[in-house]
Amino acid sequence: YRLGQLGLTSNMYRSSQILAIIYEHINRNKRDSPGWQRAFFKAGGAQKLFQLWRRPEEPLLAEADEGAGHMGGVAEEGQSTQYWVIALLGRMLGTCQESRQRLISMGAVEVILEATKNSEEEVQECAMAALKGVVYHPEGREKVTYQTLIQHLRLRG
Repeated sequence: YRLGQLGLTSNMYRSSQILAIIYEHINRNKRDSPGWQRAFFKAGGAQKLFQLWRRPEEPLLAEADEGAGHMGGVAEEGQSTQYWVIALLGRMLGTCQESRQRLISMGAVEVILEATKNSEEEVQECAMAALKGVVYHPEGREKVTYQTLIQHLRLRG
């Protein structure tokens, strides 16, 4: 809860670094994942994911003064903020029915479909994996038609 609450609301840390840590907790094991996901929702993490998707990364406080460290939404080390947003949405949509229902109603599927057209190849690949996870479940198949799925799969081909 604190990780999402403090880490994603201050600019002391890169969003991509915090999201990577949160992903590791949510992805830890089948038993604990739903609890981590509930805490993430409680901390306002899902809303923050949608905000971060639209505005991926801001420099750290110290770096803002020096003008260093900001590389167009890509963290200097590891994956971009947008990658981690899609990875988290995909993991939560694919593993927990409660999270899946909440995220679908919040517009997560639309974000994932948008991500399949992202300029970063890693984000596109992550979005395709997330999309496959969405359509695995009945509520996901209600949201993503077969035609939409084929259309987005063709984009990668």
